[in-house]
Amino acid sequence: MLRETSLFRGHKHRYRPLHFNRTVGRFAPPDGQAFGTLYLGEDEFGAFIEAFNQGVGSTPLGLFISATLLRQSCLCMVQVMRPLRLVNLTAGAALKRLSADADSRIGDGPHVVSQRWAAALWAHPDQPDGLIYLARHAPDHRSIALFDRAAEALVANCASNLLLDPRRLGRILDHFGCAVIP
Repeated sequence: MLRETSLFRGHKHRYRPLHFNRTVGRFAPPDGQAFGTLYLGEDEFGAFIEAFNQGVGSTPLGLFISATLLRQSCLCMVQVMRPLRLVNLTAGAALKRLSADADSRIGDGPHVVSQRWAAALWAHPDQPDGLIYLARHAPDHRSIALFDRAAEALVANCASNLLLDPRRLGRILDHFGCAVIP
Protein backbone atom coordinates (compact mmCIF):
# COMPACT_ATOMS: atom_id res chain seq x y z
CA MET A 1 0.00 0.00 0.00
CA LEU A 2 1.24 3.44 -0.86
CA ARG A 3 -0.20 6.01 1.51
CA GLU A 4 1.60 9.06 0.13
CA THR A 5 -0.76 11.99 -0.28
CA SER A 6 1.27 13.61 -3.07
CA LEU A 7 3.16 12.19 -6.00
CA PHE A 8 4.76 14.05 -8.91
CA ARG A 9 4.18 14.01 -12.65
CA GLY A 10 6.44 15.41 -15.37
CA HIS A 11 4.83 15.90 -18.78
CA LYS A 12 4.63 18.09 -21.84
CA HIS A 13 1.83 20.69 -21.82
CA ARG A 14 0.16 18.96 -24.79
CA TYR A 15 -0.84 16.15 -22.40
CA ARG A 16 -3.16 16.45 -19.45
CA PRO A 17 -1.47 15.89 -16.09
CA LEU A 18 -3.42 12.63 -15.69
CA HIS A 19 -2.82 11.28 -19.20
CA PHE A 20 -2.88 7.47 -19.08
CA ASN A 21 -0.68 6.38 -21.98
CA ARG A 22 -1.95 3.45 -24.03
CA THR A 23 0.79 3.30 -26.67
CA VAL A 24 4.38 3.82 -25.51
CA GLY A 25 6.47 3.45 -22.39
CA ARG A 26 8.17 0.88 -20.22
CA PHE A 27 4.89 -0.40 -18.74
CA ALA A 28 2.53 0.53 -21.59
CA PRO A 29 0.16 -2.25 -22.63
CA PRO A 30 1.33 -4.65 -25.33
CA ASP A 31 -0.73 -4.79 -28.54
CA GLY A 32 -4.36 -5.62 -27.93
CA GLN A 33 -4.40 -4.85 -24.18
CA ALA A 34 -7.04 -2.44 -22.93
CA PHE A 35 -5.37 -0.39 -20.21
CA GLY A 36 -3.34 2.78 -19.89
CA THR A 37 -0.47 3.71 -17.61
CA LEU A 38 0.42 6.96 -15.90
CA TYR A 39 4.04 7.49 -14.89
CA LEU A 40 4.71 9.30 -11.62
CA GLY A 41 7.58 9.91 -9.24
CA GLU A 42 7.50 9.43 -5.51
CA ASP A 43 9.37 12.75 -5.33
CA GLU A 44 9.96 15.64 -7.72
CA PHE A 45 13.55 14.55 -8.45
CA GLY A 46 12.60 11.10 -9.72
CA ALA A 47 9.63 12.48 -11.67
CA PHE A 48 11.84 15.11 -13.33
CA ILE A 49 14.62 12.82 -14.51
CA GLU A 50 12.25 10.06 -15.64
CA ALA A 51 10.02 12.47 -17.57
CA PHE A 52 12.68 14.69 -19.12
CA ASN A 53 15.74 12.42 -19.39
CA GLN A 54 15.51 12.26 -23.18
CA GLY A 55 15.81 16.06 -23.23
CA VAL A 56 18.81 16.15 -20.91
CA GLY A 57 22.09 16.39 -22.77
CA SER A 58 25.59 15.65 -21.59
CA THR A 59 28.89 17.39 -22.14
CA PRO A 60 32.29 16.93 -20.47
CA LEU A 61 31.25 19.85 -18.23
CA GLY A 62 28.03 18.20 -17.08
CA LEU A 63 24.36 17.79 -17.90
CA PHE A 64 22.09 20.39 -19.50
CA ILE A 65 18.44 20.88 -20.41
CA SER A 66 16.99 23.51 -22.72
CA ALA A 67 14.87 26.36 -21.43
CA THR A 68 12.56 25.68 -24.37
CA LEU A 69 11.82 22.16 -23.14
CA LEU A 70 11.17 23.48 -19.64
CA ARG A 71 8.72 26.09 -21.03
CA GLN A 72 6.88 23.34 -22.95
CA SER A 73 6.59 21.14 -19.86
CA CYS A 74 5.06 20.80 -16.45
CA LEU A 75 6.15 19.11 -13.24
CA CYS A 76 3.08 19.04 -11.04
CA MET A 77 1.93 17.50 -7.82
CA VAL A 78 -0.70 14.77 -8.02
CA GLN A 79 -2.91 14.37 -4.98
CA VAL A 80 -3.70 10.78 -4.03
CA MET A 81 -7.17 10.47 -2.52
CA ARG A 82 -6.93 6.88 -1.25
CA PRO A 83 -4.15 4.39 -0.53
CA LEU A 84 -2.80 2.83 -3.72
CA ARG A 85 -2.24 -0.91 -4.01
CA LEU A 86 1.08 -1.26 -5.82
CA VAL A 87 3.15 -4.26 -6.80
CA ASN A 88 6.54 -3.55 -5.26
CA LEU A 89 9.32 -4.15 -7.79
CA THR A 90 11.95 -2.46 -5.61
CA ALA A 91 12.69 -5.21 -3.09
CA GLY A 92 14.25 -8.62 -3.61
CA ALA A 93 11.58 -10.48 -1.62
CA ALA A 94 8.78 -9.06 -3.77
CA LEU A 95 10.65 -9.92 -6.95
CA LYS A 96 11.32 -13.44 -5.69
CA ARG A 97 7.59 -13.96 -5.07
CA LEU A 98 6.99 -12.93 -8.68
CA SER A 99 9.68 -15.40 -9.81
CA ALA A 100 11.57 -12.45 -11.22
CA ASP A 101 15.26 -11.85 -10.72
CA ALA A 102 16.32 -8.65 -9.00
CA ASP A 103 18.57 -7.88 -11.94
CA SER A 104 16.59 -4.93 -13.32
CA ARG A 105 15.07 -6.87 -16.22
CA ILE A 106 11.62 -5.56 -15.33
CA GLY A 107 12.53 -1.93 -14.65
CA ASP A 108 15.58 -1.53 -16.85
CA GLY A 109 15.53 -4.29 -19.46
CA PRO A 110 13.85 -4.30 -22.87
CA HIS A 111 10.45 -2.60 -22.87
CA VAL A 112 8.78 -5.71 -24.29
CA VAL A 113 9.66 -7.64 -21.10
CA SER A 114 8.38 -4.83 -18.85
CA GLN A 115 5.21 -4.52 -20.92
CA ARG A 116 4.47 -8.25 -20.61
CA TRP A 117 4.93 -8.04 -16.84
CA ALA A 118 2.66 -4.99 -16.67
CA ALA A 119 -0.04 -6.79 -18.67
CA ALA A 120 0.17 -9.87 -16.44
CA LEU A 121 0.02 -7.80 -13.25
CA TRP A 122 -2.82 -5.65 -14.61
CA ALA A 123 -4.82 -8.83 -15.35
CA HIS A 124 -4.09 -10.40 -11.93
CA PRO A 125 -7.24 -11.20 -9.89
CA ASP A 126 -6.06 -8.89 -7.06
CA GLN A 127 -6.30 -5.95 -9.51
CA PRO A 128 -3.41 -3.83 -8.22
CA ASP A 129 -3.48 -0.11 -8.99
CA GLY A 130 0.00 -0.24 -10.49
CA LEU A 131 3.69 -0.89 -9.94
CA ILE A 132 6.41 0.81 -7.93
CA TYR A 133 9.96 0.43 -9.25
CA LEU A 134 13.39 2.04 -9.08
CA ALA A 135 13.67 5.00 -11.43
CA ARG A 136 15.74 3.87 -14.39
CA HIS A 137 17.76 7.07 -14.66
CA ALA A 138 17.99 7.74 -10.92
CA PRO A 139 17.75 4.43 -9.03
CA ASP A 140 17.98 6.22 -5.70
CA HIS A 141 14.42 7.40 -6.41
CA ARG A 142 11.24 5.38 -6.93
CA SER A 143 8.82 5.65 -9.83
CA ILE A 144 5.25 4.50 -10.13
CA ALA A 145 3.34 3.21 -13.14
CA LEU A 146 -0.35 3.47 -12.33
CA PHE A 147 -2.98 1.59 -14.27
CA ASP A 148 -5.98 3.59 -15.43
CA ARG A 149 -8.18 1.74 -12.93
CA ALA A 150 -6.70 4.12 -10.31
CA ALA A 151 -7.71 7.30 -12.17
CA GLU A 152 -10.54 8.13 -9.76
CA ALA A 153 -8.05 8.22 -6.87
CA LEU A 154 -6.03 11.11 -8.37
CA VAL A 155 -6.43 14.86 -8.61
CA ALA A 156 -3.96 17.08 -10.48
CA ASN A 157 -3.64 20.25 -12.48
CA CYS A 158 -0.76 22.25 -13.84
CA ALA A 159 -1.33 25.19 -11.46
CA SER A 160 1.34 23.62 -9.25
CA ASN A 161 3.99 23.56 -12.00
CA LEU A 162 7.26 23.23 -10.07
CA LEU A 163 9.23 24.17 -13.19
CA LEU A 164 7.94 27.74 -12.71
CA ASP A 165 9.23 27.93 -9.13
CA PRO A 166 12.89 29.04 -9.41
CA ARG A 167 13.88 27.62 -6.00
CA ARG A 168 12.26 24.21 -6.54
CA LEU A 169 13.61 23.97 -10.09
CA GLY A 170 17.04 25.05 -8.85
CA ARG A 171 17.10 22.27 -6.22
CA ILE A 172 16.11 19.70 -8.84
CA LEU A 173 18.75 20.89 -11.32
CA ASP A 174 21.41 21.04 -8.59
CA HIS A 175 20.50 17.51 -7.49
CA PHE A 176 21.41 16.22 -10.97
CA GLY A 177 24.21 18.68 -11.66
CA CYS A 178 22.18 20.00 -14.60
CA ALA A 179 22.36 23.46 -16.19
CA VAL A 180 19.72 25.26 -18.27
CA ILE A 181 20.72 26.45 -21.72
CA PRO A 182 18.71 28.73 -24.05
